Amino acid sequence: MNKGDDNMIAFIIFYLIVFILSFKIKKDKFTIFDIILLIMLILFSGLRGVGIDYKLYEFIFNHPFQLESRTGIGYTYLMYIYKYVLHFNYQTLIFTISTVTVSSIYYFLKKNSERPGLAILVYVSLGFYTTSFNMFRQSLSVAMVLLGSHFLNRNKKIKMFICYVGAFFIHSSSLIAIIGYILTKIVSSVKFKLKYMLPFSIVALLFYDKLFYFLINMSDNYSMYSSYDANPGIGTYINVILYLLFTIFLLIPKYRNAGTNNFQYYNLFLLGICIMVLEFKNYLFFRIAFYFTIISTIMLPSFYIQHNLKNRKIESLLFYLCLFVYYLVYISSFDGVLPYKVFFMD
Repeated sequence: MNKGDDNMIAFIIFYLIVFILSFKIKKDKFTIFDIILLIMLILFSGLRGVGIDYKLYEFIFNHPFQLESRTGIGYTYLMYIYKYVLHFNYQTLIFTISTVTVSSIYYFLKKNSERPGLAILVYVSLGFYTTSFNMFRQSLSVAMVLLGSHFLNRNKKIKMFICYVGAFFIHSSSLIAIIGYILTKIVSSVKFKLKYMLPFSIVALLFYDKLFYFLINMSDNYSMYSSYDANPGIGTYINVILYLLFTIFLLIPKYRNAGTNNFQYYNLFLLGICIMVLEFKNYLFFRIAFYFTIISTIMLPSFYIQHNLKNRKIESLLFYLCLFVYYLVYISSFDGVLPYKVFFMD
């Protein structure tokens, strides 16, 4: 086994355990398998000592800092409380954030997916889970948006409000997602059309330079990104194209004659796809699309059930194989997560 294989071994073992346990997870009812899987997801994330943003925020935490923030004053206050009030170390903060992030997303998928076990596997396979190893502040914000959406759909307005306010103060970019989730809920009986939405993304690409710098400089918090080198690489192009192919050839045909009166998740995913297209110019749009494309954790299990892949052995095998390959490619190209190591072995 070469060094690259050694770097991957922890992630592969982790994935295989998630894969096995995913078949034991049932909708709504919590069992011992839910507890085991949730604890493992929390520990693998909370005890990590890897990630580019992990190192960046560790540096900030371990040096004197003031109560100010570019995009998330709530996170800065959280760091301040953990360091100067509670006198906890940085890893305790990371463990807390991992626990809240993973638990919130797990609860959302458990309550809203037709096959929550498969939804958790998709959450891991498509890189949303390991993205939190770097973008853990935004991942926490995403988790709170999802939890807020869960309460929004059940008309629990106070809980929804708490989640959305928390998401905004952790990462202000969540305001875009909050508006999107509320609007798609209001018009959930209307099915969006990609052929009408995609032209807006194409126009934005054509006039990207003028539009981007105009919008980015409207806020002092984000103006720094005007000089940020965010040119997309081959991985970004391939990822966006794969999402587009899935949407056009698999997802849209599935919903073409759907009789449901609730298209909220479908519409949210299409919004994410249209935002992803802008990654052709600037890969940082991944951060905005992330709030919406994570709905693929709901869409893919639904697709799996709709096409009855469980009873079609070859198609089912290919489906799971594609998830595994995507997972391997994603973590190998995701800077800072290989090799996996726990914080006390750093």
